[in-house]
Amino acid sequence: MMAQGTGRRPTRGRHPARSLHSYTCTRQKVRKRMPSRRRQAELEIGDRVRSKLNRRAGTIDAVDTVGDRRQYGLHYDEAPQDEYLTTAGHDGAQLPPELIERA
Repeated sequence: MMAQGTGRRPTRGRHPARSLHSYTCTRQKVRKRMPSRRRQAELEIGDRVRSKLNRRAGTIDAVDTVGDRRQYGLHYDEAPQDEYLTTAGHDGAQLPPELIERA
C-alpha cells in the first residue's frame, strides 16, 4: 500500500500536524504520575506477615531493636516439606522490616 511516487505510506485517519489540546496533555501527565507511597505502619506482635525471602506466611512473635533498627521474629505457620532445610530455618526467622510484607 505505497502511495504513488512518494515512497511513504499514506496516513490513515491520522493528522501528524494536528496538535493536542493542552487540557488533554495535562490529563495524561496527571494519569502517568506515580502514586504517593505511604510509610508502612510498624508491625506489632501477633500481626500476620509474609517473608519476602521464601514467601512463607506467619506471625510476628518478637520485636527486637538493634541500635536504631528493628528486627522481627517471624514464626511460620507450617513446617516446610523440605527434609534438607536446616533446623534453624525450619520454624521461623529473624528479619528486618525490608524483608517482611503484611499478609
